[in-house]
Amino acid sequence: LTPLGRCTDVPLLRAVVKPPVDGESQRRVEALRGDLARLKATRDAGRCVEAERLAQELIPRARAAGYGPLLADALNAAALLADACIEIPVALARWDESFREALAARDDEAAVEAAINTAAYTADRVGNVADARRWLGIGQALLARVGDEPVLRIWALVSEDIVLLREGRGAGPNK
Repeated sequence: LTPLGRCTDVPLLRAVVKPPVDGESQRRVEALRGDLARLKATRDAGRCVEAERLAQELIPRARAAGYGPLLADALNAAALLADACIEIPVALARWDESFREALAARDDEAAVEAAINTAAYTADRVGNVADARRWLGIGQALLARVGDEPVLRIWALVSEDIVLLREGRGAGPNK
């Protein structure tokens, strides 16, 4: 039987893809979440080579765990290595897969993160404003569904500013 404590966990009850019920799967997902935290800390510390190695180890293990929200989070975290560590096409492929995994798992927050980062990097690093504008619209629509998530809202505003600047409509530093 499912432990009764899970019956009072409102976010868990609202999740479409429920966390694993059996103990072994729960332990595996929790261990992978620990690995994800290490990846983020290593990335944020600017240790590119080590962070990318952690990402390349984590992503297949997260896929094998079969828990979509975890995989979407791992892909989002690994894609942010685009700031200094990996090529943009690799990051965009990771965000694309993260977006699809998040949608399948109904993890709207992870989907918003993937969409708005895709918009920003597509505008800024690739220079494809039309695709960036499309991704920004998708991210904004999902954000409206998510509701009040201040960090995601700020990221969406930053992404929108990047797109506007690329379109020649932003305030920019000299205007």
